[in-house]
Amino acid sequence: MAATRKQNVQAAAGLVPAPRRRRTIVLAMIHGKGGVGKTMIAVHLAAVLAHMIDPGHTRPHRVAVVSFDPQLSAGEWAASAGRRGLRLRFDYYPLHNDPEGIEELIESGQYDYILIDTGGWLDNNEGIDVAMRHADRVLMPVTPDYLVLPPTVKTVREVIVPSGLPCSVIPNLWDTRNGTRKIDNLKGWIDRQGWPRPQRAIRRYDDLSDSPERGLTVPDFEAPHIRLQTMLDFSSLAHAVCPEAQDALRPIVAMLEEQEEQAEIAKMAAKAR
Repeated sequence: MAATRKQNVQAAAGLVPAPRRRRTIVLAMIHGKGGVGKTMIAVHLAAVLAHMIDPGHTRPHRVAVVSFDPQLSAGEWAASAGRRGLRLRFDYYPLHNDPEGIEELIESGQYDYILIDTGGWLDNNEGIDVAMRHADRVLMPVTPDYLVLPPTVKTVREVIVPSGLPCSVIPNLWDTRNGTRKIDNLKGWIDRQGWPRPQRAIRRYDDLSDSPERGLTVPDFEAPHIRLQTMLDFSSLAHAVCPEAQDALRPIVAMLEEQEEQAEIAKMAAKAR
C-alpha cells in the first residue's frame, strides 16, 4: 500500500500520470452475534463478484475482502487455499489491528468492491465502528434460529438505524432437507420488521461448511450440481445487493435459474424410470 502513496505524491508533482481511479463500493457484514455466516457471505459473495468481473481469473484482482475480526476466519480460509496451491479470486487483508488501514485501500481506486468481515459483538467493537464509517451498504446475515432474532433487532436498533446506511437482511443457511416452514417464517418475520431482504435465501450445503478447510469458493466447487446451486444463490444475492451490477448479473442469474430447473426436471425423470 505504500506504493500507492508514492504514486499519488509523484502524480501530484506531475512526475507520472495520475493512476485511474475506480469508484469503490464497500459492503460491510454486520451482526451482533457470531455464527450467522458473516465470513461465509463475505468470502463467497466476493468470489462471485470477482468471477463476474473476470471469469477467466487472469487479471489483477478488483475485489478485496478485509477482515476486522480478530478470529481471522477469512484468514484461515486464505491459508487453506495457499496450502493447497489455490489462488483465491480476490485479495485478502487482515486489518483487525489497523482497521483505519481500509481508508488507503478505498482511496487507491484499485478495487471495484471491498467486503468487510467484522466480529460478532457490538460493545467496544472498533471494527464495526470503522466499517460503518466507510461502508456504502450493510449486509446482515440471519439464520432461521429463534435465538438469532433478538440480537438481530438489537443490531438494527443500535448500529444500522443510527448510521442511516442501506441494509439488506439476508436469510442464510437454510437446510432444504427440513422443508420451507422455518425459512418462510424467517422471511415473514423480516418482512414484518419492514427490513429489505433478497427474495432468495442462501441454502445450506456441506460443501459450504467445508469450504474454509478446503480453501474453495463457490465458482470453484467441484461437484457440478452444488456449484450450480450455490452460484445461483450467491449470484442472486449479488444482483439484490449490488444495483450497479444488475445489468451484468441479470442474464447470469437467468441462465443459472434455467440450468437448475433443467437439472431438477432431469432428476425427476430419472426417478420416474
